[in-house]
Amino acid sequence: MSDLGAEVNYHKFRPQAVQFHPLHFFSGPDSGKTEQNISCSAYGINVAEIIRAPRGDGKEAIVLVTPFNSAKINQGEALSLGIAYSVFSLLTHVTWLAKDLIWLVADSQHGEYAAVAAWLRECHTPLFTRLRTADEEIYLEINNVHEVEESPIAERKIYDEFRRAGTMAAALVIKVVDKKEQSEHNLSIYAEASNGQMPNLDLINIVNYLAVHRQGLWAKVDKMWSVLDSKWLKILGELFESVGQVARSLNPQCKFGIPAADYVEGTATLASSLYNQALGVPTGPHGAFRDYQVDAITLEISSRASFDSKNRRNEFLLRCGRLIEGVIRSVNNLLEKFHQSFFLYLLTSPSKFVSIGVYMIAFALLVAPLPMVAASLYADANNVDSVQKVEPTSSTSVANEPGITLRSWKWINAAKKVFIFIFIFIIIV
Repeated sequence: MSDLGAEVNYHKFRPQAVQFHPLHFFSGPDSGKTEQNISCSAYGINVAEIIRAPRGDGKEAIVLVTPFNSAKINQGEALSLGIAYSVFSLLTHVTWLAKDLIWLVADSQHGEYAAVAAWLRECHTPLFTRLRTADEEIYLEINNVHEVEESPIAERKIYDEFRRAGTMAAALVIKVVDKKEQSEHNLSIYAEASNGQMPNLDLINIVNYLAVHRQGLWAKVDKMWSVLDSKWLKILGELFESVGQVARSLNPQCKFGIPAADYVEGTATLASSLYNQALGVPTGPHGAFRDYQVDAITLEISSRASFDSKNRRNEFLLRCGRLIEGVIRSVNNLLEKFHQSFFLYLLTSPSKFVSIGVYMIAFALLVAPLPMVAASLYADANNVDSVQKVEPTSSTSVANEPGITLRSWKWINAAKKVFIFIFIFIIIV
């Protein structure tokens, strides 16, 4: 990489002990807690290469991440490294690059998220005082990762200290997996980060447009398969499709109704998006970037064809490389960070979503009866107190208490109707 003109540095990290910090729940894990008496084999080594933009001022950067298991690398990881290397080597010779480009080869033997999170912690919270233990010194002597051939280029471009670039505008995690899919080339997009955070929707739109309309890939997002196989959902989809056909027969301009298959698939995708955001667990290593307010997604690429054929493998690599180059070039042309589109949304497909302005209506309808019910109960309680003050010893007040109690619970019928209305509204949306 140093021969290409990139700055290369090695980042050594140790896996952190799993601990829960209630005070740091939204700010990320504590960077000062590490496991003690850890063996040399438990260390991970990330490799970061940086291209300085010829047209930039070094204030912004784009990150490209390729996880790989240094202990046992598979074919998919080798292909992802090959795609990233091809794109990276191409971008070292272009003149239009206005943002620095960082290629992070993340050592995922301790987990993909852990490797990326350790590198990001070093970027944003550097440790200026590093006290090496005896195990670290032995480890460095045995596994000298900085051994390169004696050459002037290597001496200039490989650094011992941690190298940084500008503010991260966006990040892409590239993974190639061996899955047997229905279409020839598939692209799965994972966007959910920790605590239900989502990247800006424009980043997903860029990837989806370039993948579908430029490279002919089949883009998709994660689905909840238990919902996808539901029989009652298929019946409901067929019902809405029939209603839509009747509406179009009466008014050809009516756009109500979608095919039953699209309705079922969209509902399964929506359920998966709801589940992942409510669970709060990242769906990939891109979640570590969102903790630092960096828009990032994971692109999982797969092919139905076997990679043993050279022609098919070259075609697959060419499509993936063009896709990544197009996304990098699109982000490179931005004058400012993503902010115009949505940050709060639910995905129903790679090109369709439910915005906060839609699903908050159901939430508002669910919450709106609560203050009205509280006011009704308060008014009934005041009426009871006033009756007792006027007639403290009257037997009629005692007889009316059950009636007043029953009147105070009449709000249950209204709440039931509101719940049914909200349930029907959610199904239609």
